[in-house]
Amino acid sequence: MKQLIGAVLVLVVTFNSVAVLAATSDPNKIKSEITRRGIGEKARVRITTRDNVQLKGYISDIGESTFALALKHGGETRTLSYSDVVQVRGPGLSTASKVGIGIGAVAVGTGIAAAVILGKCGNYCR
Repeated sequence: MKQLIGAVLVLVVTFNSVAVLAATSDPNKIKSEITRRGIGEKARVRITTRDNVQLKGYISDIGESTFALALKHGGETRTLSYSDVVQVRGPGLSTASKVGIGIGAVAVGTGIAAAVILGKCGNYCR
């Protein structure tokens, strides 16, 4: 049972790592993603920069070569260049994380059900 849970966790971390590696770092795509999300407190994002810094906040201004991110904590605003950004995500979990959690939940439920059934049926199941 512990091995199954460990394997599921490894898969979830692997899917997240692959998603980060597959993330586009093309400045034009980053700019279009920022523009698509818009400006204001409802335009919340999680930004990953080239130096692997994670920033959370909302987009407060969009320019030709830069955009402003109002940080979630501290009330500070940072101006970032599109070429300095590796990934733009929404505030929630990624699809890969949701799928991994769902697969893990099904696997754990199946394991528990199998253990209960095999424990109650005694010698009849073997």
